Amino acid sequence: MHVLLIEDNEDDAELIRTALCEQEPHDISLDWADRLDTGISKLMTGPVDAVLVDLSLPDSHGLESLDRVRPQAGEAAVIVLTGLDNELVAEKSLLRGAQDYLVKGRLTGDALKRAIRYAMGRHRVEQALRKSEERFHLTCLATQDGIWDWDMASGTTWFNEAYQSVYGPATAHPQRHQIPWADQVHPEDREAVIANLTHVLDSEQHFWTAEYRFRRNDGTYAYVIDHGYVLRDRDHRPHRMIGAKTDITERRQAETMHAVQLAVGLALEESVTLSEAVPRILRALCELQGWTVGALWLVDSRDQTLRCNALWHRASASIEAFTQRYQSLSLTQRLGLAGRAWQTGTAVFSPDILTDADFPAREAARRADLHGAIAFPISAGKNILGIIECFVSEVLRPTPSRLERVSELGAMISQFLNRKDLERQLRQAQKMEALGRMAGGVAHDFNNLLTIINSWAELLMDEPGLTSRAQRGMAQIRDAGNKATGLTRQLLAFTRHQIVERQPLNLNERVSDIVELMKRVIGEDIQLVLKLDPTLGHIKADAGQIEQVVMNLVVNARDAMP
Repeated sequence: MHVLLIEDNEDDAELIRTALCEQEPHDISLDWADRLDTGISKLMTGPVDAVLVDLSLPDSHGLESLDRVRPQAGEAAVIVLTGLDNELVAEKSLLRGAQDYLVKGRLTGDALKRAIRYAMGRHRVEQALRKSEERFHLTCLATQDGIWDWDMASGTTWFNEAYQSVYGPATAHPQRHQIPWADQVHPEDREAVIANLTHVLDSEQHFWTAEYRFRRNDGTYAYVIDHGYVLRDRDHRPHRMIGAKTDITERRQAETMHAVQLAVGLALEESVTLSEAVPRILRALCELQGWTVGALWLVDSRDQTLRCNALWHRASASIEAFTQRYQSLSLTQRLGLAGRAWQTGTAVFSPDILTDADFPAREAARRADLHGAIAFPISAGKNILGIIECFVSEVLRPTPSRLERVSELGAMISQFLNRKDLERQLRQAQKMEALGRMAGGVAHDFNNLLTIINSWAELLMDEPGLTSRAQRGMAQIRDAGNKATGLTRQLLAFTRHQIVERQPLNLNERVSDIVELMKRVIGEDIQLVLKLDPTLGHIKADAGQIEQVVMNLVVNARDAMP
């Protein structure tokens, strides 16, 4: 055992050396310093097991000596050895880290050795306890878990700093075996959580685990997983329980959003139109993520407003009253959460709509006890088709990850609409291609028949001896054949099977010739009006191609109409 003695009185130092080392000189080595600075220098050169320090030194006096030695002693036990017999100073010395307070002249050699060994033992225990507490504190900081220690006998509960900073203090004086934090458990989860914990406490089990929603300081709810360990007495009665709450909100939201995306994807794939898929989408979104109300707003292009197209809600009289009031509204941009999502083209979030001055049905929402809300756009191409909006009875905490996930859901639905539109265009193009091939084939066959009819009509008109009535009939056959030839030529031009032949053309005549065909193409519900310039000159072009260009313009105009 290596002991450092800091003592300015040489006679006292020699007496202490004799008391410690005379009988067992090989077991104890004593190093002496007559000044505090000298003693501190010796501490810095090498470790010792114990330090005996006098409080009356030439370069230091009183408890200051102890305060200067303590930080430099490291693992060594510090013992005050002084001629001052003062209980108040002794108490203060112990409070400042001394392991013992010994008065010179009162101890024999054996008693001094024993006091030093006891002091060293107490110091090692305190050091181990201090390291354990430090390790526990650092573990709490590293995990950010809310750790709790529930003493059931006294009804008191200790919470670490992380717990109190996020969730706040629990019930001050709970009843015996009453969960101290029960009031913060979500009302929908509380009964099941209490029943589960009560079952564990009434049994002989030691471990308890539960997942539930727990209220934070700001009024929002976190999904937590709570692990607890029950300590029992000899009769297996619980008397203490310690555990930790881990916030799994992000993980839980990611899992539920994945389930929502699967359900929405299935609804979209099994539906032909968005209107058919929306009821299933709203129900899946609300049921899987715990929303109370879900609504789809569609953009009305006539007056540029949002109108409620579909709505889903949980069964409740107050919620029913809110939905009836809300779905009767027409929203403009910036009005309400849906209006802001329409204006910005991004997902928007409201922790509490009751504090939102722009929310159009705030009083109805208050009666329905609705608070948090989120809205995100649904697009078709570059245009916003509508807004999906959801409400819940809790105050929500806006997080970038949550907005990102609902934005991804909106993009998923938008991609479905774009894909469906491309599929429709592809089917239409394939249909028109097939129709064109069929029409081209029919036109060619029909043109061959008309060639025979028109040729014989011309030949028969030149036959001598025809009566005037027969000549008029043959002329009508020829004119009808020529008109039919024109129609087949137009049909071949429309299907792009006509051979290109440039010739001088009057555009007014070409447009007038295909009026009937254009009317059939655009439909009877659209009125076709011609405004022709009588001074228009001639051009050199293929008649079939010119008619095709005009026909394409008319078809495009029809498709662009609302």
